[in-house]
Amino acid sequence: MLSGYEDNSWPKVVGAREKLLNMKKSFAKDLGIRDLMSNEGKTKEIDSKELIKHIPSYKENCQKKIRGSK
Repeated sequence: MLSGYEDNSWPKVVGAREKLLNMKKSFAKDLGIRDLMSNEGKTKEIDSKELIKHIPSYKENCQKKIRGSK
């Protein structure tokens, strides 16, 4: 996902950070973390630990939807 960003030149560091931020935004959206998304606009960062905390409940919700659709 971050191929092409191996060296430490400043433009590549900025590009890699932006790509990681976009990935975190996508994960937060998929996990339904709206409050984290709004806070992100202020801090320009999304806490990875917060994303990880939401994965079990996201998995459970997905499993409920699958069971409900059968």
